[in-house]
Amino acid sequence: MKRLTIFAISLVFFVFVSFAFAKKIAKSPEKEQGDTFATLDDALKSGKPVFCLFYTTKACACTNRKCKEALTMCDSLAKSFPEGIVYFALNAGNDNSIAKQYKIVAFPVAIFFDEKGNEVARLQSWEIKGDVIKNKLAEITNKEKK
Repeated sequence: MKRLTIFAISLVFFVFVSFAFAKKIAKSPEKEQGDTFATLDDALKSGKPVFCLFYTTKACACTNRKCKEALTMCDSLAKSFPEGIVYFALNAGNDNSIAKQYKIVAFPVAIFFDEKGNEVARLQSWEIKGDVIKNKLAEITNKEKK
């Protein structure tokens, strides 16, 4: 009985710690050990353009599948982003204030921010495709160079 109690307490502690530290860390894709930001606000204040994927893990099976596919695709695509673009993936499904702040009504959503932290483009779930993201990033980086 004592072992079972210790196991149960350990399990609860592990689950609590896992959820507490489950946030994604943003990295600049041009360097494996590039800039890291603890929060989206920090990334938006970096003075660099930011590509943020808002997703959830607490939804119906269809939405969860779409979020997982978008997250996997964006994670791999971020490695080829133009230099200076910050990629940030945020599990916003647990925090209604984030959804309200960025006017998110369905997940996943990809939002592009300029170097001043202003939203410049948004892709809904059906629009989140590799070629569409690359084209939007090219547009944004070309506008900033002018």
